[in-house]
Amino acid sequence: NMVLLVAARRWVSVACWAAFLASSLSQVVVAIAPERGVIYVQPSYHYTNTQRLDMYVFERDIGQIAAKGFSNLGLRVAVGDLITEWDAATQTPTYNESYCTKLGTMASLAAANNLSLIFNTHLKEHVPQGLPGIVKVPAKPDIFNVSGGAGDDVWKSTYNDLMVQPSYREPILAFHRKFSSCLRPGTGVKYWKHAFESCYLFPQHLTPAVANATAPAARGAFARWAKDTNPDIQHWATRWGQTLASFQDIELPHTASRGSNPKAKFGDYWRFWLLGVLRQGRYGVSIGDIMAALQHGAGGTYQPLLGFKHWKAQNFETMTDMTLAEVREAFDLPINLTALGYYVNDPTSLAQEPGAFKTYVASTKTVAPVNKPILVWETGASTQNLTEDQQSKWSELMQAAVADEGLLGFNWWQFIDWAPQPNEKDAQILHFGAHHVDGSPKKVWSTFQP
Repeated sequence: NMVLLVAARRWVSVACWAAFLASSLSQVVVAIAPERGVIYVQPSYHYTNTQRLDMYVFERDIGQIAAKGFSNLGLRVAVGDLITEWDAATQTPTYNESYCTKLGTMASLAAANNLSLIFNTHLKEHVPQGLPGIVKVPAKPDIFNVSGGAGDDVWKSTYNDLMVQPSYREPILAFHRKFSSCLRPGTGVKYWKHAFESCYLFPQHLTPAVANATAPAARGAFARWAKDTNPDIQHWATRWGQTLASFQDIELPHTASRGSNPKAKFGDYWRFWLLGVLRQGRYGVSIGDIMAALQHGAGGTYQPLLGFKHWKAQNFETMTDMTLAEVREAFDLPINLTALGYYVNDPTSLAQEPGAFKTYVASTKTVAPVNKPILVWETGASTQNLTEDQQSKWSELMQAAVADEGLLGFNWWQFIDWAPQPNEKDAQILHFGAHHVDGSPKKVWSTFQP
């Protein structure tokens, strides 16, 4: 999940990005005004269905959202939304130009209402036709469909390691360049967010067969990292407590390949992925590569900003032997803010708040870059298992905690409930909205004051 927040007006200062990208990981200190946002959906469409949103309804709704004093409006885009086909022989894309135009129109409408568009960006759920390792899946005409098509087919990648798949590198970067260029007509703020959901590869629950089928490039890249780090295979055999005759024997640390020292092997895997790939770009697409692509697409007409949502820091402490300094280095990406996600969806969880939320924030602060703000990128409470009063209570507690902790702000998930489907009407995921499906406000809407 990546996020684009179109934001030139709220950034007080912006360092020279050419120098920033040249040094790849240099620190950039900027001042940003507080952010308040809401993730946008329409009742008939999941927020992933930005292509299909009714623009009349969109323009009506953003006026109501702006009147509440929100500054951000959250949407979502996938690679296959903008690139419909990839020609592997010529390394050229076929772009969805009508959707590109729609994005520009949405950015302009948002700016006219003093709102900034922010985007979660997905890499594998909908990809261009023509790439290796993809399957065609029917796009059901319901809210859970990635593209929102009425019977259209979409292509989905079977790979879980897109960030290190050589054949996906240029399509991913071309997508970001195009995405950024589509928003040039808008004068508002643009923000992208990437997240562990799309940029991490979690090997721990994979079987050997699944790991080899869905993450073959990651296995090879991890072995190269190991050899580059120490060319003696017996070093790794001893360290991981495994029998290894050559670097070709190295597997990802999945369920059946952990050895007698799993924390060491998981630690080395995450050193490879977080530092070798995402931070340094030595073994795949880095976050710096993505920022450079966004800059290229913007063409100097606005300043793209980038946030990243990591896995919880304490997970690395419990699963790996990474040091605190290494986790801090992994969190210190060439980004503009650290993004968090936090939800409260039942009375038992609500009773632990705001203490549990503040504990999570505190643990993030121990590893997040001190010169970059922290934004609660997504938070919400489903009325499937909570009353409207309880949903409102979480909003009030959350907003107070955000202020107490000195965070940049929050984005509420989401504007309106999704339209229930016959077999899904009791699903928790349908009831996060601040409005009912019929458009009437829930009590939580009154907790957001201009």
